[in-house]
Amino acid sequence: MKKKTYAFISLLVCFVFAAVVWAGTVSEQPNGWSFPKWYGYSSGAKSTYYLEHPTLTANDQVVSEDATQTLTNKTLTSPTITGGTLDSPTLTTPNLTTPAITGGTVAGTIDSDVTLGTATGNGQAAAVNQFIGVPRIKMVALSTMTNGTTHTQSAMDDTPAADWAAIGGTADPTDTEDATIYRVGTKSLKLVWLDAAVDGDGVTDAISSADFEDEESIGFWFYADATIASADFEVVLTDDAGARTYSIPAYATINTWQWMEIDIAALTSGTGDAVTGISILASAQGAAAVGDITMYLDGMWVWDAADEEALGVAIQTDGVCGVIVNDVTSAGATGATLAENTDYFIHYEDGVDFIVTVTDQSNTDKLGLALVAY
Repeated sequence: MKKKTYAFISLLVCFVFAAVVWAGTVSEQPNGWSFPKWYGYSSGAKSTYYLEHPTLTANDQVVSEDATQTLTNKTLTSPTITGGTLDSPTLTTPNLTTPAITGGTVAGTIDSDVTLGTATGNGQAAAVNQFIGVPRIKMVALSTMTNGTTHTQSAMDDTPAADWAAIGGTADPTDTEDATIYRVGTKSLKLVWLDAAVDGDGVTDAISSADFEDEESIGFWFYADATIASADFEVVLTDDAGARTYSIPAYATINTWQWMEIDIAALTSGTGDAVTGISILASAQGAAAVGDITMYLDGMWVWDAADEEALGVAIQTDGVCGVIVNDVTSAGATGATLAENTDYFIHYEDGVDFIVTVTDQSNTDKLGLALVAY
């Protein structure tokens, strides 16, 4: 009986050993897997080449040559794309190194600068790299522009921390200048709010008495690391007849600049003829709903609709490529180029956008002309 038992155990050990040997050599069989490598197999022998698969975190499938499949998280190095369509792609800071796209169409957005490299041989045999196609730009006639000095006023310069200060509330934000995140010039006003802020906390800019009753709007660039709802924060104008409060619009996309416009056209009959302060305050709603938030303000202007020059289209952000004024009464007169944020600024609206005159461009002998991208 013992001999039969020993024979059975010996046979079992042989089976186990054979199974282990087979498992260790499975990579040498046709279509065999030897994790994490998949070896080729040809003419009865294992190839020295193999495919190495990634670590799987869920069920997946092999990419085949002809199957219709959706690929994600793939990096294409020096691809050749022949025909086909890239359907509304968004390429964020792309590095397209020697791509060859033959035929087909590309429709979408490249979210960075695009630079054409120098042609082979630095122009050898008159070679040149070119964009082929029609750019979305146009000339916009502005007619005779206005005297912006009558109404348009800058409410924030490039050293804003020297003008803006805590209002003296319970938990006012710290206000500093930031030379890293800015939209106009080289610095913005950085406000760091804490969750402890209450209704009325904020900063203020004490200005010389100014008449805002002939103005239509206050506008500024806004950037923050958290979203806000409409009326979470407020612009407050202090006049000798009292304070006037306006809601700052909603901000939905964090870490990006948004142009904000606030309508102040209702100022009249002594309610805004002697404004001595512009404040940015937390509202009761915002104090309850918004926690810690860091925001940046830049390029603040006060202006009247009479100084707006309609561009006729909704332009791209920073889509005013240039503005010139020409003396149309003098033969051979040289046109003058206007400087953005010095002679004019861009006012963005839903739909048609505008430039707003800052300096005096009201000479009736001169006509304005803008080149815009839209």
